Amino acid sequence: MEEVHLKKFSPEDIALWDVWQKKVDFSVYQTHLLPEEFGTGMNYCIYLIMLDNVPIGAIWLEKIELVKKSGYLGLFIGEPDYWGRGYGTISIHLLIEEAKVSFGVTQFWLSVRERNQRAIICYEKAGFKKVRQIGPRQFSDGSIQFWYEMIREEV
Repeated sequence: MEEVHLKKFSPEDIALWDVWQKKVDFSVYQTHLLPEEFGTGMNYCIYLIMLDNVPIGAIWLEKIELVKKSGYLGLFIGEPDYWGRGYGTISIHLLIEEAKVSFGVTQFWLSVRERNQRAIICYEKAGFKKVRQIGPRQFSDGSIQFWYEMIREEV
């Protein structure tokens, strides 16, 4: 059976983003593909999503606020053959456990475009709830969409 696990991101891994962007038009689904503060080394943690020993995507927690015990989750599966197979949901659970242990984070936020129904289903399966609809906004792909802010809170 295939095993999903997270691997700490290393600078050499950035080449995977070029490979993944050639396979997927992420502008349709994502607002950004790395933490907003990527490269600063501050306020985020990022992991590769590994299926056995094969990298299939990335997941991160950014805007980590230790006092509020909160952070914003980002996720993408860069290999389309692995979409819709539950790997995103598993990765979210792994990241949440890591964030609780390493940072004490108990409140997880994310934003998702309303048209990204596959992601919304993934997030709902991982325990996220929609808290508000925002927009509309014009995105880099030219589309005008609403998006949702979602939250998962640990007790």
